[in-house]
Amino acid sequence: MYVQLLGVPKIMLEGQEVRWPSRKSLGLLAYLALEGATLRDRLAELLWSALETKRARHSLRQELYLISRTALGQILEVGQERVALRVGVEVDVLTFKGLAETGNISEALALPQGALLDGYHLDDAETFNEWLSFKRESLNALRRELLGRQAEILENRSDLRGALRLYLDLLQEDPLQEAHERAAIRLHITLGERERGLQRFETFRALLMRELGLEPLPETVREAERAGTESPRPSALPALPEGPPLSPPLIGRDDAWRSLEQGQSTLTLLLGEPGVGKTRLALAFATTFGPPAVLRGHEVSRATPLYPVAEAIRAALHEPSRRARLDELPPVLQAEISRLVPDFPTPLPHAPEGRARFIEALGQALMAIAGPDGALVWDDLQWIDQSSLEVLSHLVRRAAQAHKPPRLLATARRDEALLRDDLQSMLLDLQRDKLVARIALQGLNSDEVHRLVQALSGSHAAPLFSQRLYAATGGNPLFVLETLRYLFETRHLREEEGIWTSPFDEVTSDYAELPIPPEVRDVVLGRVKRLNAAARRLLEAASVCGDVFHLRELSASVALSEWDALEPLESLLAAQIWMEHGDGYRFSHDLIRRAVHAELSGQRRRLLHGRLAHVLQEREAEPARIADHFESAGEHLTARIWRIRAAQEATRIYAYREALRQYERALETNPEPEQAYVWSLARVDLMRILDDREACEVELGHLDLLASQIGEPAKRAEVSVRWSLLHDQAGRYDLAMRSASQAASEPGLVPELRAQALHCLGTAWVRQLDFAAAEPLFLEGLAHENLSYGVRARLLDSLAHCALQRNDHRQAAEYNKEAQANWQDARDRRGLAVSHNTAARLAMLSGNQKSAIDHMREAMQQARAVGDLNLTKSFIANLVQVLRDDGQLDAAVEAVSEGLDLVHEARDRSGEGRLQNRLGDVQLLRGRLGAALAAYQQAYTIATELGQSSNRVHALFDQVRTLLLIGHTRTVPALLNELEHLVASTSASLSRSQMELELARYEWLTGHSAEAEQRLNVLWDSRDSLNPRIREGLAALLARVRFSRGDRTSPPTLTAGLVSTPTLRATALMLALRCEQGLSAIDEAELLLGSGRIDPIIALELQQSLAVQLASADSERAKRHIEEARALLVRLYGTLPAELKEDFLRWYTVPQT
Repeated sequence: MYVQLLGVPKIMLEGQEVRWPSRKSLGLLAYLALEGATLRDRLAELLWSALETKRARHSLRQELYLISRTALGQILEVGQERVALRVGVEVDVLTFKGLAETGNISEALALPQGALLDGYHLDDAETFNEWLSFKRESLNALRRELLGRQAEILENRSDLRGALRLYLDLLQEDPLQEAHERAAIRLHITLGERERGLQRFETFRALLMRELGLEPLPETVREAERAGTESPRPSALPALPEGPPLSPPLIGRDDAWRSLEQGQSTLTLLLGEPGVGKTRLALAFATTFGPPAVLRGHEVSRATPLYPVAEAIRAALHEPSRRARLDELPPVLQAEISRLVPDFPTPLPHAPEGRARFIEALGQALMAIAGPDGALVWDDLQWIDQSSLEVLSHLVRRAAQAHKPPRLLATARRDEALLRDDLQSMLLDLQRDKLVARIALQGLNSDEVHRLVQALSGSHAAPLFSQRLYAATGGNPLFVLETLRYLFETRHLREEEGIWTSPFDEVTSDYAELPIPPEVRDVVLGRVKRLNAAARRLLEAASVCGDVFHLRELSASVALSEWDALEPLESLLAAQIWMEHGDGYRFSHDLIRRAVHAELSGQRRRLLHGRLAHVLQEREAEPARIADHFESAGEHLTARIWRIRAAQEATRIYAYREALRQYERALETNPEPEQAYVWSLARVDLMRILDDREACEVELGHLDLLASQIGEPAKRAEVSVRWSLLHDQAGRYDLAMRSASQAASEPGLVPELRAQALHCLGTAWVRQLDFAAAEPLFLEGLAHENLSYGVRARLLDSLAHCALQRNDHRQAAEYNKEAQANWQDARDRRGLAVSHNTAARLAMLSGNQKSAIDHMREAMQQARAVGDLNLTKSFIANLVQVLRDDGQLDAAVEAVSEGLDLVHEARDRSGEGRLQNRLGDVQLLRGRLGAALAAYQQAYTIATELGQSSNRVHALFDQVRTLLLIGHTRTVPALLNELEHLVASTSASLSRSQMELELARYEWLTGHSAEAEQRLNVLWDSRDSLNPRIREGLAALLARVRFSRGDRTSPPTLTAGLVSTPTLRATALMLALRCEQGLSAIDEAELLLGSGRIDPIIALELQQSLAVQLASADSERAKRHIEEARALLVRLYGTLPAELKEDFLRWYTVPQT
């Protein structure tokens, strides 16, 4: 079988052309032909990138089935995991590449030519189209290289006409390639076609000036002069004289070096002005740990997320020892690294999105690159992008806990670093945890400059010269070195037999005669002007490129072949203007780049930016870089396209703030309303993930105007849905319901959008605790056909909550299981987090505290993984609750502290209210009764301020419950009346049941135990309809009331099943001991007390009960329990406000010894 992919695709089997069943089939076969055996998941993602995972896999199965029904089926090998072409299939592309690699150039070029899959494109497979574009460019570059080599061969064989024809073909594709143009001019002249040669020269000169603002190189001018042109010869500058290499030793940094050696912090930051030697010192010290890994920030690449990290990983792939350590990382981390660096092959397909795992993988990669006890240097932090700063922060904390961490160093320009709020915030966070130390570097003093000159010159004299140099440069090491290089190049300094000399040595008194420019910029420009024309071209293009650059990029942008660019490249390296960096180059210092860049005219800059943009576009560089260059070239509409691609790429790697900036830059170009609407909607969704509510409101205001301008009901509904989500996030539930109602009332909505509106409306009813109104809305939404997995999952999760409210745990579990499956198919980790939160509640209500905690931790991990602050804050509140119920005090305190930090930082009053409620729960577990009441009061105040009636119910209920627990009854009637009113007005059935319990508790505490028992018996008769946790609370209180009324039989029976939390179990043991039916449980009770996992008030009662029961059997143990009870009583008493202390002591007493 023969597969032709170049030009119009064709497949031949036994001399007959075979047709493929669909366009996707052709793409699938072409990919397998060129890439070999491929994972099914990769093929599904490649060819159906617009579909969710499950549907993409289904589409792949269908496509493979269609192929199997044709003659093409016999060339496929389809396995459970991989698909491949059978051995023996001949592919023209592979034949072409094989001939090229073996040097059979003429045979390779003789094959039928054309673009790879000419004219082929898949509208719904962007990933495949990107692969195809890359392959086309690679093959085209190889073909152009072969044509150039073949032209040289023909010229050497004296086939001048054949060589000329090939050069002209190459110029048809790239008319700015000066080497090819020069060859064509030369061949025309050699063939006697003088006029045609001159015409080509004049045409090329005009084109070069128009497109790049350049004159032809002297070599090209000379070819034209052979034909008698009057074009003036450019004035030749003398070659740069060779001076000493000027590789200075480290001088004047003894104190800083000692500070580095003695430093105990995980990260050391060197601060100082440009050129002061921060990088030199950092690298010198880092080298004492072995070859350091270096991440460099660049001014121009700040808009490209994770650029320095990707650059460091790519460089490590070419170093065997570092590559080996990367290959040892777990496959799941390798898969995450390959998201950022596709060159790094991974044995696994990409997992669903996970921001925390992604950041962890990058941190582990950098640790592996540095190696155990190695060093990692972050250079120029002031230009490191925000996502890379997040990786650094994570890396520092990881290294602080590692067994053999790398030494972490960083450099930054002091003044510019102060202007970066995100950088300062990161450094302050690390500083609070004592993880970073700062070392400030100053310029060299006069004596140190003298020592530097002596070390470089080999002379022990030169004090006057050194003083002159110090006065001119201020002791800045970079300025000193650049000035010395300038003096050597202008012959005002010479090296003779290893000794420096000057024309002024014999006559000067202070070397005032030395022509030292006042600024380093003048020094640099003086050196640049002495370079040849080709070197200056490269230098100017590099100053626009800005970051690490590659010869292919620069040469293509200034009409030089790579071969023609080699000589000027070598001169730039020899002059120490450039230096090698990985597989590319960079300026030896950014001040040199700035000086060259400042000299370019505005028109010249625009031309260079435009040319570089097109070169980078062909090479599929980072979208943000391409956008910047197009924008600087004045091509704003093209830049806008690349801004959107940059935003999408940033979102893919969780760099949400960078994505927001790219969308904002695109919106600044005044797009059409429909485009602006789509991009603004994307910004709103990113802002919700980041929980930036103020910015979200502003953006939604813009969206309102755009939706009105467009006038489509669907657009208005989409905006109303976003408003409802924002209001819900901010706790403005009435406004959330109003917006959801507006969305649902829009006519003609597609099922997906209609279901979203119904979900928002149902959620608004849930916030009002009216589940009866919410559930039909969720069911109506779910009844729509062709819903996406994500929308179905949201509706199912909400129905699970409704089923829980009805105490239908079986139905709730089924909804939850189906929701998780849909979230998995949607590859949506935020949704999975929500489902785990629901599963935690199911587990908690069934009494499985361990499972509840596991699910909540998983929900937290998923929310953190995707950087969703809103979900993280909500889940922290729920995690605190399950930890508190399980008696895990330290973990609960840690979680509530993290949550409060988050809500205060985000100025989230609604989140603060929820966490204040949980803080009250934690304070109760800590035995800080007054602080618990204060937290509940604060939660109530916030809920009242925000108009959150359901949150007011819970906060007020917790106040009442705590006051009654303390034994205080005087102010409770008024609070109960308010609570009754709130419960009735919110239709809160769950709170109604809890209300009955607290009313009964109040009656019991005030001496009306018969009325309390009667109220509780009514509830007990309907216990099967109650929430399991309320049922357990009812059993505990009913047992207490009956015990107080002389019943010693039923209390142990009522409480025998109370085992779901340590506190409930302690209550059961306490009542069993008081009824003298739990003597066998004394040991269990003592173990439970020692665990520290029960509420202190219940612990106090359990200590009292143990003391009474042990009084006759073991007086020593009884005495110990009395002492512990008295100490606990005193501690609890001390935490109460004065007005509650008397009530507390009246209710709680300690037996006498």
